[in-house]
Amino acid sequence: MPGKRKLRNALSEITNRQPEPGADVDLQEWMEQQIAEVMALGGDFGHSITIETRWSPDLSLYNCYMTALGLPQQRIKCWRPDRKIQPDTPFVRDLIEQGGLTAKAVDPKADPDKVSNGDIVVYFNKTGRPRHAGTFRDGLVVSKWGEGVTHIWRHGLWEVPSDYGNRVRIFEPPTQDQAVAAYIEWAKSKWAF
Repeated sequence: MPGKRKLRNALSEITNRQPEPGADVDLQEWMEQQIAEVMALGGDFGHSITIETRWSPDLSLYNCYMTALGLPQQRIKCWRPDRKIQPDTPFVRDLIEQGGLTAKAVDPKADPDKVSNGDIVVYFNKTGRPRHAGTFRDGLVVSKWGEGVTHIWRHGLWEVPSDYGNRVRIFEPPTQDQAVAAYIEWAKSKWAF
């Protein structure tokens, strides 16, 4: 596994933990605890992880792909979580397969100078399925971890939860208009509106 196995496994445990449904939990306190736990891992394993954007109710409406591709919810009117029409793994997989994202022939570890600010990094599992995405900024990756009630983090390439996979590919970033148009076309092709 690329990166520090114990760090990545601990990150998975922290980010996959969610409050029990119906539990009387102060979400702000819960989220501050998550930050404290991730920061404490620095003492155990060493890492460069910092908080980029703290959780807010509005941030819960976004997933890692929406964040990485710059897809604002207001512009993708067909996004409906109740109908599973969302820019998630199937959308990103199809976007890559259909050439909607242009791959860069670069190994970010071997050639970090060839990775540009704004480039998209997609993490894949061993079957080749996209599992996570982020954006490069100043030599680090900015990405939203977990489902719903989570933060956006700034981290090293392999300082991510282990369930995000062990392969990455780098892509040129589409414009926001290109990403929005690709998503709307994809959603229309999958479900009738």
